[in-house]
Amino acid sequence: MLEGTEILSEISSLNFWGRTQNVGYTRAASLDDLERLTKAKNKVIAITGIRRCGKTYLAKQFLERMIQNGASAEQTLYVNFEDPVLGQYLQLPLLEKIYDAFLSSVNRKRGHSFIVLDEVQNIPGWEKWIRIMIEKKEDVTLIVTGSSSKLLSSELATVLTGRTLELKLYPFSFSEIIRMKGFKGRFEQEIATHAKEIKPLLSDFLTYGGFPEVVLEDDEALKWRILKGYFEGILFRDIVFRHAIKDSYRAKVLAEISLERFSSLQSANRLRNELSSIVRTKVSPNQVVDLLNFFDESHITFRIPVFSHRIKDRNLYPKKVYCEDSGLVNAVRPKHMETFGRLYENAVACELLREEKEVFYWKDPSGCEADFLIFEGQRVKDIINVSFDVSDPLTMKRELRGLEKAMDEFGLKAATVVTADFEGVKTISGKKVKFIPLWKWLLGRR
Repeated sequence: MLEGTEILSEISSLNFWGRTQNVGYTRAASLDDLERLTKAKNKVIAITGIRRCGKTYLAKQFLERMIQNGASAEQTLYVNFEDPVLGQYLQLPLLEKIYDAFLSSVNRKRGHSFIVLDEVQNIPGWEKWIRIMIEKKEDVTLIVTGSSSKLLSSELATVLTGRTLELKLYPFSFSEIIRMKGFKGRFEQEIATHAKEIKPLLSDFLTYGGFPEVVLEDDEALKWRILKGYFEGILFRDIVFRHAIKDSYRAKVLAEISLERFSSLQSANRLRNELSSIVRTKVSPNQVVDLLNFFDESHITFRIPVFSHRIKDRNLYPKKVYCEDSGLVNAVRPKHMETFGRLYENAVACELLREEKEVFYWKDPSGCEADFLIFEGQRVKDIINVSFDVSDPLTMKRELRGLEKAMDEFGLKAATVVTADFEGVKTISGKKVKFIPLWKWLLGRR
């Protein structure tokens, strides 16, 4: 194994020691959240999220802010455990070797250390080292990042009970992209005065998604190549390799089917039958269930259950499946399957996910439906349907009927329909239904 000083020499180019670093576009709100979390004592901060969503840049933005706030560059340490230089040394002793060398060769004055361990899950047993650091009460702020929810698995919860705080990071939201384009004032004013410039950006957001590298790329062909590469990387590195899946073809086909059926109900049995017909062999139900869980863990997909007072129903009934980034959906599925209605619904689901809302879909025995029930505590706070085009009277009638039933069920007097362009308010049985275009709804969430 390399000596600690040799390792520091190899990784010095990624650190602030006597040089500047590319920290990307500053995500002010997320950076503020991260700084607030780091003030908690005896905690390790875990930045989690889908691969390539900007976790590394956010962590480096934090280190840069600490330097701007008065820390010396030598008090900061950044290590990327996907660096090929470290590839053959990914064992637990590596962490202690790097830390000791950092204190003896870089942070010699032993000022408070700010340490970022990027993709730390590549070190087997890394959480044991973190626990020792916390128990020793070292003068250090520890931030770890990872593309897999393994950072918050039952194993981690057992070893680091009560010692972790999580910051979930996602690809850019629509409002973040709008701010990147120069709209930095009050959104209410800008919506009124710059609607013509803002509205076309929604189509790009729904088509290419919000991965930072993709958003900043102008070449359309290159956008698609980047997105396809992301899908392959997540599938094979975060799922197939990490979980030692022998048949990668099955995993790839099932992932493609799930993304093809996004914004719709998916049952494990139906997916198993479809997968079996494609691979021409029997597929275990447990294998399908495991793969669906792995897709969620790697942040490709997330699932919303049906609302029921019975936990059994919530787990057994088909769930609605969404993709954390619409660019992945469009990169994987055939272009002739373009359906903006489902992309609109996926965008709403992703925004609710960012807000960490407790969300369900709802159906009653008569067939009335609501796309999203948003809970706050023990009660429903909001009901949202998504309908791309409500110009057809039958569509309008269906939306109003479903929302009326849902409002009666949960005692609400208002609900929302997110649309493409229609805007207004309809009153039915004394209850109000607000219709709002998606781009305005997204910007209104901020």
